[in-house]
Amino acid sequence: MILDGARSYTVVYGDTLSAITRRSYPKDSGFYFPVIMLASNHVVLDPDFILPGMKLVIPDLRANLDNAVTKEKIKLYLLEIADIYTRKGDVKSEKGLRDLSATL
Repeated sequence: MILDGARSYTVVYGDTLSAITRRSYPKDSGFYFPVIMLASNHVVLDPDFILPGMKLVIPDLRANLDNAVTKEKIKLYLLEIADIYTRKGDVKSEKGLRDLSATL
């Protein structure tokens, strides 16, 4: 389901995952970027490190959140990425991801 209704996006200089997420999902604060990571099949290994030319998959967020199975996958993946920010000491990003996961 994660790829249903997906579109592709090629990273350009100056992009961040949060900015791409905010443009792709206008009502989002940018914390759904792990959905793009999950759909992009391990193209992005570090959420803070993307390069121009990377090909990302931007899934249909609403369709995936409306599906119980993919919603649970997204919820768990948000927590996995929150753990990365725990190790980095980025409390704001960790909290944002954990808070978002708790609302799903």
